[in-house]
Amino acid sequence: MLILCGSWLNKKGFYEAEIEDVRFYQSLSQIREVEPISFVIFSYDLSGEILCLNLKSFDLPKAIIVKIKKFKKINEIEKPFRLLPVNKSLKDREFLSGVQKIRKLIEEGTVYQINLTNRFDFEFKGNPVNLFFRFYKNQPVPYGFFLNFGDFFVVSGSMELFLEKLGERIVSKPIKGTSKSLRFLQNSHKDKAENLMITDMMRNDIG
Repeated sequence: MLILCGSWLNKKGFYEAEIEDVRFYQSLSQIREVEPISFVIFSYDLSGEILCLNLKSFDLPKAIIVKIKKFKKINEIEKPFRLLPVNKSLKDREFLSGVQKIRKLIEEGTVYQINLTNRFDFEFKGNPVNLFFRFYKNQPVPYGFFLNFGDFFVVSGSMELFLEKLGERIVSKPIKGTSKSLRFLQNSHKDKAENLMITDMMRNDIG
């Protein structure tokens, strides 16, 4: 099952894909071609293959290509589920320590950005599609989707557009700095610096 929020298709509401074929890959070298109408997921694990780094990997497929026949509009489902926190990879003290180390590296000029992440594990009970609809209701984003293959499922949503190619035009819409107040962002030296940095980075990447 693959469900997309309508903005993927320049529409409103939710759409379920009629799937023709699904293929799983463990390496980019295994991918020969991608059908014109396909939905593709790449795992962060592939960064290790591309950059020749020894990264932590998982048993899930590193790439998924879903070949799609067409889409049909569906209604949002509101049913209860349970999501119980179990564990996290970094304790609060460890996370704060990581922040301090990163600030020191930035001050020294060693790096200009590091994303410090924390993995949270949960016990889930219920139908995962209900989790997706609740997530989207609380955080409506242009690029939300739900993918379910029985053995595992993915609930995802992003406000950012990394790259879009329409004819000869390439569009990128990264986000740096968020606030409920426009005035705060306009007066924030930090957010202005981040926006200039990401704009410059994307210009170099596209170039």
